[in-house]
Amino acid sequence: MPTYRFYFLDGANHIQDAEQHDFTYDREAIENGPTMCAQRGEYVMEIWQGIRMVHRQKLTEPPSC
Repeated sequence: MPTYRFYFLDGANHIQDAEQHDFTYDREAIENGPTMCAQRGEYVMEIWQGIRMVHRQKLTEPPSC
């Protein structure tokens, strides 16, 4: 099962936090990303699998905590 790295970036595109999780498919990682992003105040989430960027999601406004 591939390992995906989730990076959470601030408004200046600096990494504020990172996690890694195992998923079977890219789609699984992408579908689970917003749940993890909602728990943080960052503006952008990137998902990487190895050296390949799988997904980048920019939030329209910062989530409220």
